[in-house]
Amino acid sequence: MEHHIEVEFIHRRGNPLDYLIEADLVQTKPFLIGFVFRNRGNTSLIGARITNIVWRSASGQQIFSTINKEFHLEELNLGEQKKIWIEKVGTYVHGLCYISMNVLSDDAQDTIKTYQINPFTRKIDDCEINNWHDFFFIRSKNEYEQSFANLSMIFFAGMSVVFAVLTYRLSVVQTIYTEEASRSDRIQQEQAVQSAVKACKHDPTMQDSGLYDSRNGSPVSCKAVLEQYK
Repeated sequence: MEHHIEVEFIHRRGNPLDYLIEADLVQTKPFLIGFVFRNRGNTSLIGARITNIVWRSASGQQIFSTINKEFHLEELNLGEQKKIWIEKVGTYVHGLCYISMNVLSDDAQDTIKTYQINPFTRKIDDCEINNWHDFFFIRSKNEYEQSFANLSMIFFAGMSVVFAVLTYRLSVVQTIYTEEASRSDRIQQEQAVQSAVKACKHDPTMQDSGLYDSRNGSPVSCKAVLEQYK
């Protein structure tokens, strides 16, 4: 019996904050790898063994990694999907990489035809019988550090703009407050002058009109008030 199983390669980095800088895998940064299995056939799969997981550079670097463990996929019913995390790895490889593995049914008489999702068309492509492969990309450490530097520059530039806007708004508020305070002082001063002029007209001989000389703080006489505010 032939089973039709779609396999998707998945990964995640150790620090979720890294995804703010770079969503791809990064050279020398540890990451966890795994697979999602989906039953696309017409029959249930009683189980399968995942063996001989190997990934290597597909861009000419003579570096490869073999995971010498066997993993088991439990029963997979029609339309069902299951996720298996394999292990945490790290590498000096960067660029395009190739990963492959064997997928063997628990029933030796059955075969498994594997499929993968084309990353460009999002359509399902055929792979092989009892074997699966796919490609993935690892950013170089230099590209990652440049991305981090660029993001830092953008962040600080943005903070500078925010600070400038806040400073401007604060200066506007301060100006408005100063004008309001100055207007209130002018009104009070005008009211004091009017009261002094009225009182002095009633009794021009008073020596203290209620106003004070700003130069020395001494009281202003009614005679001086009436001469100034005729």
